[in-house]
Amino acid sequence: MNALSSPTNIHRYSAWIRQHREASIAQGGQPFTARQVTEASRLYLEERAGLKPQFPGLSRGEILNPETGEIHTGCLSINSAVSWLWTRCEIKTTSRAVIAVLEKEGVLDRLIDWDNVPMVSNPAVTKPDYYARHVASRAAMQGGFAVSFPMTRKGSKFTMTVLTPAGLGCLAEWVDERRAAGSQKAKVRKTVAHLVESGHRQAEIVRLTGYSKQLVSYHLKALRAA
Repeated sequence: MNALSSPTNIHRYSAWIRQHREASIAQGGQPFTARQVTEASRLYLEERAGLKPQFPGLSRGEILNPETGEIHTGCLSINSAVSWLWTRCEIKTTSRAVIAVLEKEGVLDRLIDWDNVPMVSNPAVTKPDYYARHVASRAAMQGGFAVSFPMTRKGSKFTMTVLTPAGLGCLAEWVDERRAAGSQKAKVRKTVAHLVESGHRQAEIVRLTGYSKQLVSYHLKALRAA
């Protein structure tokens, strides 16, 4: 018998099963039976151990959240989310900007990974090539905002991360907030620059605009450095 599915481990997951089934129902997901959730837990542990899992019974477009047992539909990858933001919300951005927002909000965790690549000087010898990859944080998976799962495509194994409809809604709000903040920052910078060109000093700019001394000082330094 596999150690992951031994009676001891199944007993250990009795609270896990009860907790995540309740969470799944509360979030509007499809509740699993005890056997189904135990199997999902076993497969999740196998995936974390580096084995390739198989999730039987899922239809095309359905994503299993191993943290909650919920089945998500309507999920999008990061690249697809960028297109979605433009077509549905008229927000133009990039994958890099989206990843930065999601990482700051705690939806994504940055992991350092590596591959063996041939050396330029001697292709017969390999060296580690380090790179960063992003996966859904445990909090994001428990909250139903994002899910990461293993995939195999053309013989290559990788981790796919998708945003759920709830995650996409939050992403649109976060990106829009940052865009508005950037627009306000540009407006303040333009106002300070105009007053400086008119011959006003820092104290006068503070009095005329009502901006704080620290804010005016920040923009003055930025203008001098430009």
